[in-house]
Amino acid sequence: MTCVRSILEYTSPVFHRALPSYLSEVLERLQKRAMRIIYPALSYNDALELTGLPTSFNRREAIAANLFNEICEKPARSLHKLLPDICTSTYPLRNQRTFIAPRCKTETCKNSFIISHLHFDLELFFIVILVL
Repeated sequence: MTCVRSILEYTSPVFHRALPSYLSEVLERLQKRAMRIIYPALSYNDALELTGLPTSFNRREAIAANLFNEICEKPARSLHKLLPDICTSTYPLRNQRTFIAPRCKTETCKNSFIISHLHFDLELFFIVILVL
């Protein structure tokens, strides 16, 4: 598991949000195939539950979220300087933003690693963490 997963997830924080759904399904099929070989009598969901493994998508999502949080928390990281300015709004908003999000005109820009995490829903983050 360690060798195969590390190869599949090596650069996943960078490409995860920009990955088309059909390629995400291909990666999920690899994990399904491995589970079918290891546990031939169980369905994919039962095998995941038995082993305590998350789906491939949830694992990539958690890895990307953890890397982004690490970049935000540690200014010594080389990617920290790529973060936009911190939002200093004095208005009491329901969803207080940490960073000033730049405008994006294309979906490619919106799905890039740093920009996509600026709009990351915190509730989804906690759900992903609980799944792992």
